[in-house]
Amino acid sequence: MLEQAPAVYRLIRVAKQLGVFIGDRLAPLGLHTGQERLLAVLWDEDGVTQSDLVARLAVRPPTVTTALQRLEREGFVRREPDASNRRVSRVYLTDRGREVERPVRDIFAAAEKRFLSDLSKAERRELTDLLDRVAP
Repeated sequence: MLEQAPAVYRLIRVAKQLGVFIGDRLAPLGLHTGQERLLAVLWDEDGVTQSDLVARLAVRPPTVTTALQRLEREGFVRREPDASNRRVSRVYLTDRGREVERPVRDIFAAAEKRFLSDLSKAERRELTDLLDRVAP
């Protein structure tokens, strides 16, 4: 049956397997799947606005608001009003948010190894290029 499955079905299957693999490893850190993407933005640039997070993550504002509420409640981030515009909220990592960077990066390295180990470096580059073309 899989031999006849369309490419999209295969992508969904891989995405689900990856989600389970990563989710199972994020849970002991106190994170839910998807929250690591938000944290990754802050690891690159701490103190961005909520609207910047929405744009960078390409999600709807309520998704970011809900994620931030959970991350704030669990002590990974804090929100503060912008000094020049009190209507704007900036998001900052806490110590706990910084501490999970290495373990999260290790989880993604393990996922890369687990799911792509049968591919050559050239095949990995090709896969990355194809995925970037499909969902830029």
